[in-house]
Amino acid sequence: MSPPADALRSIEPQVEPEQMSMRVANVIHDDPAVSMPRIDEGANKAALAEFPAAVIVVTCWGNNGAPVGATPSSCGSLSINSPLMFAAFDRGSATLKALSTPGKRFLIHLMSEGQERAALMLASKGPDKFHQVVCRQTRYGPQIANCAQVFPCAVQALVPAGDHVIVTGAVHGLEEDGIRQPLLHHRRELYAVPARA
Repeated sequence: MSPPADALRSIEPQVEPEQMSMRVANVIHDDPAVSMPRIDEGANKAALAEFPAAVIVVTCWGNNGAPVGATPSSCGSLSINSPLMFAAFDRGSATLKALSTPGKRFLIHLMSEGQERAALMLASKGPDKFHQVVCRQTRYGPQIANCAQVFPCAVQALVPAGDHVIVTGAVHGLEEDGIRQPLLHHRRELYAVPARA
């Protein structure tokens, strides 16, 4: 039986935010000695395909000034009061390489209904991902038009995680459409969130 919430609060040590930041930083590591059980890759992918997920595209300016972008394997909110987002990238990602500098500006786009083609193009590994994708230039990167939501961010930290790296970003603003329906990925298909009656 779990103790009541009040009891949990009473035994929790009071830690100042600065101390908490230092404590968290001290436990982040990439320990190769941690056992990683073998799971069939095909079965694992099939199971993960059952998770409905928002279709996200991250863009920024590359080190050569060219636009770069990708659909991260996972993306979401980390913190509300101190707004933080995260996005996970394959270690070989060109977008991850462009985001390797602390403070680097980038954009997180929540794709919307009708942007299926743009999402698939930006998920590819082709050299010209932005061909026929309508964008405008911003200091954070190429901003895709007509998204459900856009989060301008700056890189806060990079955390190794298996064959991926998690990029955390401080949110610098919000650009909400409020009209377009977000796009979801489920069972390897793209769907718009149904509009409420």
